[in-house]
Amino acid sequence: MAHLLDLSGLLPQEGVCGLMARIIKSVSLDPRTALIAGQIGNFSAFVRDALYQYEEHYAQVVRHTADEEHRHGGLCNAMSRPYCRTCWPRGPPAGDAWRAFVADPEGVGTDWVQAQAIKENENTWAFVPNMTTPAPRPIQPPANGLMTRLRRMLE
Repeated sequence: MAHLLDLSGLLPQEGVCGLMARIIKSVSLDPRTALIAGQIGNFSAFVRDALYQYEEHYAQVVRHTADEEHRHGGLCNAMSRPYCRTCWPRGPPAGDAWRAFVADPEGVGTDWVQAQAIKENENTWAFVPNMTTPAPRPIQPPANGLMTRLRRMLE
């Protein structure tokens, strides 16, 4: 598959002194997408979230945000950011539900906390890439076009 990602060499929040590194990227938008972007409060966080979801969709390796010994009942900490998309594919539960689960994982159960996560995120947007084929390549002008001939004449 053309879109598989191998990011196994990176930690989930690799940065300096435990802080997430910030790398500035620019995005070209058309008028319609600019209006949509203007309605999103924190556009950078939105893009990061979409990229995390894209990574999860195309990742070659299932990755958790916490080592197994730091998980609660087998689940990564729902309050850490970015949250683990392996444990919380639809988004994390509310803080109260997570704290109740951590206090008594066997009594509360993973099914209950997963149901709380689904309930908490039922109106949340989810990125589902529809990329079964690679993106079309830009159209290249013919090698024997007018500009190519003019350039050759000037050389």
